[in-house]
Amino acid sequence: KNFEFFTLSMGILCSCASIPRDLDDADVGDWDDHFPAMSRTALRRKREEFWDTRNSNVREVWMGLKQAVECRRDGDNETCEAIIEAMGCTPLKQSRSKKNIFCYDDHGSKYTLPMYLFKDPKNLLENKGLEQKEVNIEEDIIEDEGAPKPNEEVVFKVRLNIGKDLDVKMKQQDSIQELKRYLSQQLNDLDVTRIRIIARGRMLSNDYTINEPFPIKNGDIIHASFPASLYKDMEGQ
Repeated sequence: KNFEFFTLSMGILCSCASIPRDLDDADVGDWDDHFPAMSRTALRRKREEFWDTRNSNVREVWMGLKQAVECRRDGDNETCEAIIEAMGCTPLKQSRSKKNIFCYDDHGSKYTLPMYLFKDPKNLLENKGLEQKEVNIEEDIIEDEGAPKPNEEVVFKVRLNIGKDLDVKMKQQDSIQELKRYLSQQLNDLDVTRIRIIARGRMLSNDYTINEPFPIKNGDIIHASFPASLYKDMEGQ
């Protein structure tokens, strides 16, 4: 009987020891220890590919998460948190493996975001000359300098992250910077540098125009995000 008890005990111990450890919970060092080396252009494309291939869960939540991630990557944590809260998602939380950040939507679905969306890897290759060459090629393909650029009036709606909509009328060749200045005037001269414009899941740069490279068309609804506390402060003055 003692032998049977010993054998049974050893079996239990061996069975417990054989249970695999959840790799996602393991402490495996920094998130980018084994991240493949790539240029900044390649990293940008990898990020774009991630967002373009999100087919699970709710598409609108993925688009909002993209906005939030870009804000956080630019150091604007307040706007990031405001976007997450507005979507009804749980706060972003880092996994134990340090490789991902995740949250849950109001239906309990999990959204996992790899760390390279938030940070540049330490082995990033700064091939500035190559990147500039690629950018120039893309610009040559997109822009036909010989053709006249349209400059018709466009009427669209800007949805603010404070729960308001603004009807906007601009020319196709007006810049996103000019759009931000207009919004600033409507928001008690809110700091232009804190306003971010998002259309079709993309954050638009100041030097983009209403028509290029991501056209805003009549009847479109685009989004403007900024720290809500700034607007509240202005209202209180």
